[in-house]
Amino acid sequence: MKKLLFVSLLFVLTACPGEDKPKTATTQGVDVKAKFVSLKNNDQFIAGNDLIIKVQLKELDKVKNLELFLENQSVYSGKPKSDLHVTSINTDSVKVGFVNVKMVAEYEGEKNPVIDNRQIILFSNVVPETKSLKIVKKYPHDPTSYTQGLEFDGSQLWEGTGQRGQSKIAKINLTTGAIEAKTELEKILFGEGITILGDKIYQLTWQAGRCIVYDKNIMQKINEFTYSGEGWGLANNGKHLIMTDGSSKIVFRDPENFEIVKTIYAFDHSKEWNLLNEIEWIDGKIYANVYQRTDILVINPENGKVEQIIDAYDVDRELKMENPKSDVLNGIAYKKDAKEVYITGKNFPYLAKVAIVEDLP
Repeated sequence: MKKLLFVSLLFVLTACPGEDKPKTATTQGVDVKAKFVSLKNNDQFIAGNDLIIKVQLKELDKVKNLELFLENQSVYSGKPKSDLHVTSINTDSVKVGFVNVKMVAEYEGEKNPVIDNRQIILFSNVVPETKSLKIVKKYPHDPTSYTQGLEFDGSQLWEGTGQRGQSKIAKINLTTGAIEAKTELEKILFGEGITILGDKIYQLTWQAGRCIVYDKNIMQKINEFTYSGEGWGLANNGKHLIMTDGSSKIVFRDPENFEIVKTIYAFDHSKEWNLLNEIEWIDGKIYANVYQRTDILVINPENGKVEQIIDAYDVDRELKMENPKSDVLNGIAYKKDAKEVYITGKNFPYLAKVAIVEDLP
């Protein structure tokens, strides 16, 4: 995302929960009368398979109720009949990634229930299709623009750029690449992804935790939201803002108050995909740049499953070859009425309309 040196750990099979991932907890209670057995933090499973949960219970005759939760959804509630209670849960509709499993056991005469939490990792049961990109047409792009967001509003192209002292939102002439109008951010801010919903433009900032809201028609700030963590990519599905923060996490937010509506994680059948960067909503799917890679992911917004991996290596090389200061691929824009996809990158001298094609063997 930025000009930093990363130790690339993109393909982790055992995840280390970070600050913004679901929290785990140890068994609570004066006496551990109930606990999970054979279920540990970071245990790995495949979506679609049944998840077998076993709970060991002491003093079974005093158990008033046992309730099990998967991602805050109750999957069992009742009085267990055995001191080794077994529940089988179908995971077909469960979101992939980091999944919280919680047990609450209520005992007669006890004010507080016994609680046990685990966080497991659920990989996708979908092996992503592989696709490639080819350039249909090239257009000039301002090589001084450190592209962080790219979006069409009808036929009008908009761009958001980064770097402190250089960050802006701008209306771009697609044919010439010229900036037709712009609004600059405060010099202390590092601009990130943008998206347009109705008459408002939303722009993230990298580390300041501020989302700037503009009136699209006059390009002036009208509101501001705050958030924790970093801001990277931003898109919308017509109802919610969709945000990345440089991890595998994708957060859906209410555009009126920026409150979190839901969270998904980008996983395929064997990998967690970190460093999700600029994103775009295209025909009901999330398309995501991966920082410092030429892969573009197609992600199911319901469950986080990576359904396609698009290889943009050749397009990346052709678009930036004439500018030695070009950085990385970043910027996906969808011209909805024409069903056209455009891409560029940070300090790229070109932007291109592209076609997605079958990957060659």
